[in-house]
Amino acid sequence: MNYYIKPFQQYSDFKGRSSRKEFWIFYLLYVLTRLLCKSLDTLLETNFYENNENGILETFFMAISFIPFIALAIRRMHDVGKSGWFLLIPFYNLYLAVSKSQAFKNKWG
Repeated sequence: MNYYIKPFQQYSDFKGRSSRKEFWIFYLLYVLTRLLCKSLDTLLETNFYENNENGILETFFMAISFIPFIALAIRRMHDVGKSGWFLLIPFYNLYLAVSKSQAFKNKWG
């Protein structure tokens, strides 16, 4: 559970490193929480419009988790020795997210 709470506590920390395990556990719990919010929105009928798939709970959750997720992803890029700007390169950013961490100290820690 610490892997899920830690990115919210470090939402403004775009420096440093995050391990592969920390990133993927957070992502898994993010997806599960989003599915839970979507299910609750469907049960409570809290969609914005009739044809809109996103409801109030899901939209609120996505809004509060956007910056912590970006900060975590940038720290993950730092962990493999790349700049956070590599998040903008499609498919290569996924490759970097699943890559092994650099065992030695780099310029991000």
